[in-house]
Amino acid sequence: MIFEYLEKHATKIRKSTAVKKIVKEFRLEKSTAIKLYEKWRRTWCSKSIPITVEDKKLSLEDEIIEYAQNRSKNKRAKYSEEEIISIMKLRLKNKFTFKEIAKETGIDLKKVTAILNKASSYGLTIEQNG
Repeated sequence: MIFEYLEKHATKIRKSTAVKKIVKEFRLEKSTAIKLYEKWRRTWCSKSIPITVEDKKLSLEDEIIEYAQNRSKNKRAKYSEEEIISIMKLRLKNKFTFKEIAKETGIDLKKVTAILNKASSYGLTIEQNG
C-alpha cells in the first residue's frame, strides 16, 4: 500500500518531501519512512529519476535550521529561531554540555534544557561525545 502511494505521489518530488508525506499519511517514524522510500526507489519505482543534489539527505545543519524555523513559527512558540539555532549549533559543532551552552549564550539553563529536549523528542538529537 505504501509503495502504491509512493508510485502515485512521489515520483517527481524530493526525497525529503516524500519522506514527510509518508510520515504524515501513514503515521510512521521518520527512520522507517526513509527505509521504505529507499527500498521503493531501488525495487519498485518504475520511472527513472535522475539523482540530483536535492535528493541527497539534508545535512544536520539544514535540519537544525528547518526545525528552528518550524518551531519558532508556532503561535505558542516560547523560543525564537535565533535561540534555537545558536543552542543547537553549539551542541553540534563544539559538543558543549547543556551547562556550557547556557554559559556561552547567556540563555537560562532551563531554557537550554527545554530546547534540546524538545528537539530530541522530534528526532533531532545531537549526542555529546567525551
